[in-house]
Amino acid sequence: MRNPFPFLQALRAGLASALFAFALLCGAASPAAFADEQGASVQADGASAEADGEAGASGDGEGASGASSVDSDPSNKVDVTQRADSSFIYETDIAELSEQAELFDRQTVQVSGEAVGDIVAASDPDYRWVVIMSTEKSSYAEVTVYMTAKQAALIDTLGRYNRVGTILQVTGTFYEADPELEGAQNVRASSVSVLAPGRVEADEFDPLSFAGGAALLACGFALLFGFNYVRERQR
Repeated sequence: MRNPFPFLQALRAGLASALFAFALLCGAASPAAFADEQGASVQADGASAEADGEAGASGDGEGASGASSVDSDPSNKVDVTQRADSSFIYETDIAELSEQAELFDRQTVQVSGEAVGDIVAASDPDYRWVVIMSTEKSSYAEVTVYMTAKQAALIDTLGRYNRVGTILQVTGTFYEADPELEGAQNVRASSVSVLAPGRVEADEFDPLSFAGGAALLACGFALLFGFNYVRERQR
């Protein structure tokens, strides 16, 4: 049967050809765009890698700079053969020196106490013997200190009745039996400092302290008068 509209068939064929040509153009353009995108991505990755490389180089440079800043003076190196040394000196109770003398023998000690008794001149005119007593109320422990005359001059008061002696802090070497001082047990002072000055404690008058004596005296007089009264009545 003959087509009554031949021009429609021709129009359809033209549209199909145009669509086919457009599809070919799009297919040809897509690989190029994809290639351009891939190239741009590679370039971006390359720039990032270069930036990272520069950052790494900068970090390495800083590390190298930090390494170069280490002191290379050989005198500042750690000596692994050096023995440990402690500069701390702990307070030692005077009673412990008497109870454990063998433990502290020839050891550096630090003691604190009240200067009591008298300052005695040693055989060496530049030295003095001073006795210091523990400040603990429950302890009467004492230790003899061998010190210089200049150190002994720091004592302004010696403890005795009605007086509190100068409180001293003495650092020195303790000897259970000092071979150079006739075997005396003492502390050879290397440093002496005053913790508190001495003072005089005057006794305060307390009337209540005489109350018991006054009461006994009154009872004695009362008994005496009573005895005399009874004896007179018996005559």
